[in-house]
Amino acid sequence: PGAANSDEGGKNMTSCVPCAPGKYAEMSAMSQCKLCNIGRHTAGQNGKLACDSCPLGTYASAAGTSTCVPCPSGSTTTFSGAAGVADCLCRAGLHGPPFS
Repeated sequence: PGAANSDEGGKNMTSCVPCAPGKYAEMSAMSQCKLCNIGRHTAGQNGKLACDSCPLGTYASAAGTSTCVPCPSGSTTTFSGAAGVADCLCRAGLHGPPFS
């Protein structure tokens, strides 16, 4: 797990290589790595078995993200695994228009 066949077609396995950042291989004998879903990341690491949810205050708006994007200054998310900047809200005591 965490690595996949280096042959993209999976027919002529020559070596196992770690999945690149933003991708994962959850089981043995995978021929290709899978992309992390929106709201998930690999923390810039390769060879991951699974993708992690973006922590509070960050988001990942595209599949295959290796690192999460921080919310704009003065804002945060109210849950982990945020999918976009629209999930960022002003912190208590602050106000402003919705992010988009």
